[in-house]
Amino acid sequence: NDYRICIAIRQQDSGLCISIQDNGCGIGQAQIQSLYDTFQRDSYNFRHFIQRKSHIGLRNVNARLCIHFHTQQAVWLRALPSGGTEVLLCIHTLSHTEEFSLPC
Repeated sequence: NDYRICIAIRQQDSGLCISIQDNGCGIGQAQIQSLYDTFQRDSYNFRHFIQRKSHIGLRNVNARLCIHFHTQQAVWLRALPSGGTEVLLCIHTLSHTEEFSLPC
């Protein structure tokens, strides 16, 4: 089995997109929609977010990026035609006057 993960980073007009693709079995459209619905509920209901039991990693990354970059959604998913899944992390680019720092 030749399992692969491909990571690409590209600058776009409105920001930065990080693409993570694999060649696994893929994800169904119903599961993608369910995740998007969960992201939406998380953004409006903190109790829903802290009581999560599934997709913890994706939900955590989406929530943290949304809070930091003041956006409604930062994680996007799609099934690849050849099989596998792509996860996109899209964030707006910081201007020269904005600071970006990570806690150590």
